[in-house]
Amino acid sequence: MKQRLVVSILLWGLLLMGLYGGISVSWDTFTEAAPCPEVAGFHVCYVILACYGLMILAQVIRTSTLQNIIFYSAWAVVFGVALFASILEISNGHTCPKSSGGLVMCYVSLLLSGLIGLLFWAKPDP
Repeated sequence: MKQRLVVSILLWGLLLMGLYGGISVSWDTFTEAAPCPEVAGFHVCYVILACYGLMILAQVIRTSTLQNIIFYSAWAVVFGVALFASILEISNGHTCPKSSGGLVMCYVSLLLSGLIGLLFWAKPDP
């Protein structure tokens, strides 16, 4: 019981952090303060924001199969984009924005999405 509560709290906290990041970057893109990259005519940050919203929605759904489909589909997009951007950053450099402390944000996104996936996978069933 205690482990399930800790995992749930950590998972919700990381999902809300990701949602906040997605909202922040999407707002900067919407106001044209710092637009995010486009792929096939869509701003990537809007897709990531929608995926974090879907992962949060999946936490509310109690039907195990539907929850897993929604969560892992959205998570795969977020993790895939973070992994791709991190690989580009390693190979090309200057691909991803940096924090005020100089930390490359692609790596933060990759770590965050990786932890979210692990926590969802490891969480005990209710």
